[in-house]
Amino acid sequence: MKRIFCVLFCIVTAISLVNIALAAEDGYMMFQPYGIYKTEAPLDIVPTTYEAWVRVPEGRSGTSGVVISNANSYYNNSFQIHIYEDGAPAIKFVNKVPDGPKFSYKSYTFSNSAVNTGEWTHVAIVADTSAEKISCYINGELSETKTFSFVPELSPLPLVLGGVNLSGNSDFYKGQLRSVALYADARTEDEIKADMTKADVNDANLLAYYDLTDATFGDAKVADAAGKNDMLYIGYDEFWQDNVDAVTDFAYSFAIIGDQQKVVNDYPDDLHYMYDWILANKDTKKIEYVVALGDITDDYDEAAEFTLVKEQFNRLSGKIPYAVVRGNHDYSDPYNQYMGFDGYTSDVVGRYEEGKLDNHYKIAKIGNTDYLFLMLDFGMSDEVIEWASQVVESHPNHKVIMVTHSYMHEDGTLTDAGDYVAPTSRSCENDGIDMWEKFVRKYENILMVLCGHIESDEILVRKSVGDHGNVVTQVLINPQGIDICTPTGMVAMFYFNEEGNIITTDWYSTIQNQYYLPKVNRFTMYVGERSGDANGDGSITVADAITALGGVFGNNECKNADVDGDGKITLQDAFNIMRMAVKGE
Repeated sequence: MKRIFCVLFCIVTAISLVNIALAAEDGYMMFQPYGIYKTEAPLDIVPTTYEAWVRVPEGRSGTSGVVISNANSYYNNSFQIHIYEDGAPAIKFVNKVPDGPKFSYKSYTFSNSAVNTGEWTHVAIVADTSAEKISCYINGELSETKTFSFVPELSPLPLVLGGVNLSGNSDFYKGQLRSVALYADARTEDEIKADMTKADVNDANLLAYYDLTDATFGDAKVADAAGKNDMLYIGYDEFWQDNVDAVTDFAYSFAIIGDQQKVVNDYPDDLHYMYDWILANKDTKKIEYVVALGDITDDYDEAAEFTLVKEQFNRLSGKIPYAVVRGNHDYSDPYNQYMGFDGYTSDVVGRYEEGKLDNHYKIAKIGNTDYLFLMLDFGMSDEVIEWASQVVESHPNHKVIMVTHSYMHEDGTLTDAGDYVAPTSRSCENDGIDMWEKFVRKYENILMVLCGHIESDEILVRKSVGDHGNVVTQVLINPQGIDICTPTGMVAMFYFNEEGNIITTDWYSTIQNQYYLPKVNRFTMYVGERSGDANGDGSITVADAITALGGVFGNNECKNADVDGDGKITLQDAFNIMRMAVKGE
């Protein structure tokens, strides 16, 4: 009888395992860049156990991307489940540090648990804070355990399936995914084995369960079988659009080239498209100036990259004026060697150091405005800031556009000491916050700051009030994350009115011939405003106080009514604007 029972048990077990394998083969989802599934709301509990059925191509050596995450910034509480190089499962945690864009993070990679077998594999990671251990289970069997001293904090961000809600979803999952389940408790080995068949939707610890056996990428929704947080699809058509009306009411424009390093390094044969487009549209789009924000190369001092970049910039020489700043990927010696050609230096007005271009400026009269393009080095020294101050002071009637590679984060805060990608973390002297305090805020004629360095899906704008009541417009433009999966050749367009105080923006792919996130990146902004000029007419009068008063009650749009800088428009702001109008400020 015992022998019969054992035989029956083996048969049942074998059938069960076959059913699991067949279920895994029944259906799955594969992911793409420029399309994401994300929830409308965040989790209300930090998961402890993370489970997924995955299939990774056999022998894949590169990263397979992110299975599930709730990350859309480097500086918010989040987790990411990765399949790293050589098929190793991994989890990365980030905790935001209060007061600024600083963070702490910890990544755990299970190198002895490779899943790049070409077979369906069940992966479970249990991050047990109370036991101070983190374990990886492969197909229900304990594979590795590590010490776990990190305490993940609750994230305000939505879940994302098969990637991250970062620039272009470039780290999308590149294998096949059958299901994902998140639990609040530390699952035992027996529980994980039971979960392999199918998650129990009545389990009180189940936070989310996405069964993808009947799902297809592009479906409008992936239901959460736990009944809490469905995944909604944001598709390619949301990212890329071609049916966008062209901007027509403008006097002239600037073409802004963000970090082009990925195109130069990974798709060098496609770099010319940006410059083709700029030259072809010079007249129709009235392009009067081109500005490059640094990281014009990727490999620091690679001669082939600098040769290619010089060739493309030189095509602009004599046709459209342009200015280029050095990024941290552009080493100083080759940058000066290759950018020091006559076509570029012929209109350089001044330099911090004779014979070098790390810090220089150019001047151009465009429309009714005299512009000064102040090109400052990555994390420039205090001595350079002193020189820049003298330049600005000696040109009081010029509108200064300061260009530097690193200045602002993708959340609109300025780079600061201790930040992961700040200049001072790279042995430089000044971060964005230092530049603002030591230089930018002090001069009424600094109109704008342009920067790159930090990846962003948006043309990101920050406005700050300087010491003279002037509003400084600070803009981050960096498409390098968009270029990771495929070359896009992004050019940001700034269309100005004749007075140069109203700009309409676009972000256009010169390779795909489409607009990127036009719902976000097509907007109109005022520049050169004054704090208190609530109606934007260039002066501060009683009408501005009335406009601000309406803004207190949400009745109209106020552009610069938050004069006390507390983040909201109040009766005190309206009173202060009235006082400024009476005093003639």
